[in-house]
Amino acid sequence: MITRAWLFCAVALLLGLAARVTSPQQDANGAQQAPSFRSGVTAVPIHVRVVGKDGEPITDLKKEDFAILEDGVPQTIAHFVPQILVADAPRPGLRARPDAPPFDPSPQNHRVFLIVLGARALGDTQRHPETLNALIQFVRERLLPQDQVALLAYNRATDFTSDHEKIARLLETFRRSEEGAKAALARQGKLAAADAGSVFAAPEALDKSPSLQTELGFEEYVKARGAQPLSELDSLFYGIKYLRYMPGEKHLIFVTERGPAPTWDQVKYLTSLANDARVALDTIQLGERVLDTWLRTEGGSVPPAMVPTSPEPRSQAGLPPLAREASGGGGGAGGEARLVAGGTGGSGGGVGSGTGQPQALSGGPRGEAGFSNLLGQYVGYYDLRYIAGQTGGQASILKDAAPALGRIDTATRANYLLAYYPSSGDWNGRYRSVKVQVNREGVTVLFRHGYYARRDPVVFDRRRVIANSRIESAGYALSDLRDIDVKVQPSFTKSPTGRGGEVLTLLSIDISRLFWSEDIDSRHVAQLEIAIYCGDGETKIFGETRRLLNLALTDESYERAMKNRFSREMRVTVTAKPRYVKVIVYDYDADRVGSVLAKLPR
Repeated sequence: MITRAWLFCAVALLLGLAARVTSPQQDANGAQQAPSFRSGVTAVPIHVRVVGKDGEPITDLKKEDFAILEDGVPQTIAHFVPQILVADAPRPGLRARPDAPPFDPSPQNHRVFLIVLGARALGDTQRHPETLNALIQFVRERLLPQDQVALLAYNRATDFTSDHEKIARLLETFRRSEEGAKAALARQGKLAAADAGSVFAAPEALDKSPSLQTELGFEEYVKARGAQPLSELDSLFYGIKYLRYMPGEKHLIFVTERGPAPTWDQVKYLTSLANDARVALDTIQLGERVLDTWLRTEGGSVPPAMVPTSPEPRSQAGLPPLAREASGGGGGAGGEARLVAGGTGGSGGGVGSGTGQPQALSGGPRGEAGFSNLLGQYVGYYDLRYIAGQTGGQASILKDAAPALGRIDTATRANYLLAYYPSSGDWNGRYRSVKVQVNREGVTVLFRHGYYARRDPVVFDRRRVIANSRIESAGYALSDLRDIDVKVQPSFTKSPTGRGGEVLTLLSIDISRLFWSEDIDSRHVAQLEIAIYCGDGETKIFGETRRLLNLALTDESYERAMKNRFSREMRVTVTAKPRYVKVIVYDYDADRVGSVLAKLPR
């Protein structure tokens, strides 16, 4: 049973302090002023980029040229700051921190880029080095000295840094022709965490800055997943979830051959999660192998009509469903992680709500039908273009990476920071749509299209993030994990109403490998997290629970448990009789995990 868990839900928006900006507002005397915000009142910041037909940013707009609507209701723009970024001194690498403001409407003088390489993103770097060269040039020549950049390829990552040359050197390791970087990129899902040297430079080349207990570097965050590789869709979610704990606006640049083909539910969730985290998704879908095959075998050309342009994504039935987000308080970092087995269908029953396949992918002049059928295998183009547009990013389809990266760099060097106090005072945690209008014809307006209305912040908790990642990784594993030995004996009792019932799980755990210490009463203490998921082994989870056990044992009970194992009885309410029960146990202090998959007796 393949299972998935997404750890977080949405970023709460709280008031932050004003900071300096490279193009701040000025008072009547010409003195620079940072914007001020009403203390204790939640403001919603929206970074807006306005570009002309030539891709160049429009920088002469005034506050009165903009209008903001929230759920269709006009809002009063309380703060307006035009920004043009210029070179500044490099800054220390950014990390997810508990003291980083979950919502900060201050202008920022730097950009944050997470480069995510998808399946076969670079192709054959010996025969076609264009994409790799474009990325290296982007990092070396286009970034401002103060910009932060990190790299993610499957389950290998670097921390964010303003040392751009380090990232460029790591990218250059993909020039190898031998088995290693090129082959690893060409086979999704085969790369293990221990293969760092075959993908990036030697481990010594990575930043070895000590990690504070209160911080979490991006490399460490991805490593916490263990050896289970990240799929393309996983990589997007992982990147967004980490970026949410870094202040300001961030950009995730996703480079892929064709991209994943998400369900409509996944599209909606990915879009809302990115918007709430203030992450703009810039997508570069190359499709080089598709085009090469078509042009070589059919001798045709790609007509413009073949590129999808509809603003709505298509539904993708028959693909793995989106894992549900964490529960409790909107699914914050301390919420209970939920797992959904991979398979067919979509989560929440919303798979059929898409608009259907775009007309641009069918019919057309003679010769287009063959390419249409071929492109039909690459439906991810359509969905990622929609996601980019909804999050304030830019999409490039079936084109070289160099001009796409150039457009991203140009557009992000200038923006307008708008902020408003929502007219609706009901902070009920629901998603609110945002629309920005500009009274200038012939321009493209890029901005995030929504956020979750939550006053209380989702607090960053390093322990919770690591624990959720370990448990999620164990959920993915097809085989049992024996770092902590656990045995289970499940049984099912049908509900008297005939609807669902209860699964009784008898646990037997070897606690000898837990991290033990003593409390003030000289008792042996340890903490153990237990997650239980009951499902059919394919697409459905019928019931689940997550518990944190605080063990405090006397000398006698400790010795008895060490000898005879620790036993526990746990009950899970289910909506139907499951076929399988998966139990995962994790000790954060020992950083050990165990799991077992048991089949319920018929």
